[in-house]
Amino acid sequence: MATLIENRNGKGQVISTRIQAYSKDERGNRKLCTATVKKYDGLSASEYKKLVAKKALLFEEGLSKGFFKLKDYEAHLAGDNEETHPAERKKKSGTTFSEVASDLLNYFLQQKTKAYYSRSKKVIEYFAPIFGDMEIRSITKKMIKDEIRKLQSKKDVRTYYRLIPDIKTLLSKLKLTQVQFCEKAGIHPRTYAEIQDGKRILIGTAQKVCKALSIDFDKSIKKEIIEGNSYRPATVASYRRILSRVFSEAEENGYISENPMTNLRIAKDDSVQKVSKAKILNKTEVKVLNDYLLNLKSNDGNRDYVKSLSILIPLHMGLRLGEVLGLKWSRIDFATKKLTVNNTRQYITEFGTFEKGTKSKDSERTITIPDILLEQLREFKRWWDYQASEVWGDLRNGDYLFMNWCGKPLSMGVPTRWLNQILPDCNLKHITYHGLRHTNVSLQIIAKIPIKTISARIGHKDCNITLKTYAHLVEEDEIEAAEIINNIFL
Repeated sequence: MATLIENRNGKGQVISTRIQAYSKDERGNRKLCTATVKKYDGLSASEYKKLVAKKALLFEEGLSKGFFKLKDYEAHLAGDNEETHPAERKKKSGTTFSEVASDLLNYFLQQKTKAYYSRSKKVIEYFAPIFGDMEIRSITKKMIKDEIRKLQSKKDVRTYYRLIPDIKTLLSKLKLTQVQFCEKAGIHPRTYAEIQDGKRILIGTAQKVCKALSIDFDKSIKKEIIEGNSYRPATVASYRRILSRVFSEAEENGYISENPMTNLRIAKDDSVQKVSKAKILNKTEVKVLNDYLLNLKSNDGNRDYVKSLSILIPLHMGLRLGEVLGLKWSRIDFATKKLTVNNTRQYITEFGTFEKGTKSKDSERTITIPDILLEQLREFKRWWDYQASEVWGDLRNGDYLFMNWCGKPLSMGVPTRWLNQILPDCNLKHITYHGLRHTNVSLQIIAKIPIKTISARIGHKDCNITLKTYAHLVEEDEIEAAEIINNIFL
């Protein structure tokens, strides 16, 4: 009896169904066979359900006659003499890796989330110069294994740019004000301030600046290449999955007889990155940061709720950046002290900033808000309501907690920039915005909160991920437990 497994996109819509059934190979060994039925545009739910049922019956029938692949049995029924049986099936030639990958990306664009499409595109662009023009049937396990090993040792390289001449002098020569220049270049005043301070900018910004100032890019811009750490094991695993998906697509379409990445064994590290103490704040440092944020004022002398709460929430509740910026007032129940996390905001160059579901289904959660933070949120809500009615008016876009001065959702990079400004003011070491989440978890572990509870509050799939990520902190807790037990018997 075949098993049907539905594959859904971020919106919960069925995009394909995998049919699984067991058969026996030539040696009589039990073999798991699969077939995938995609749901293309134009098919209604009932039509697709009938199609899947029909394909499942054909698949089981084919297995009983020695056809391990659904397409082979369908070709046999259609009377295709060249592909009468898998043993006689001829490989389709001429199809390249790039052609298969391009078709797959088009499918992802229509059926998958924007984030999944963008991530897949990045992976395929990485492998395109290596495998692109090769016939997909000529790519061997050894070739793939060699490239994956290179990826494991590859360093994350980032390129930044700096403007060489003084921007104030250039504007003076052109008789342009700062406001006029920002409008002409299409950049934010904060970006202008960063350029003026000699900070690094991305290539797109550098090109806009050169065009607006009518200066030569190569002569006026200094290029800086910064080598970071090796690719994280989780990143390598993601590249492997998407590359394997390309070969699965080729297999399903008959370009290859078997996915060369099936049972591909490569020595790898634990795919969960451990958090070091350098990436988190200790209890004393947390107290300093918390006190600073509770008294943070804006330029007009009033409490700066947007800036302070955008940092207090991950510090007190361990939310991710996208989850913080995706928070809406309708998700907060002040009566029950509950916060529901079921959406995020994300930025992708091709699509801009958009709302999407959480990182995974397990990241959707309803958690209790600590009393101190709850009181801050109540004050924030009163301020927000006033802004919505008296300042933003019709300009307001949605009920997100974090809006900019004109009532639009806050840009993704803003909270990180605020944190980078605040930490030096508090005489604290640098940590990333995600480090606030790690800090929250470390505080929970120190407070002896059960790992299962911590895992549920921060939206991990299971306790094992939490244990692996924060292993050194849990280990210290375990050592302390041994000392406590030891003292009982003294």
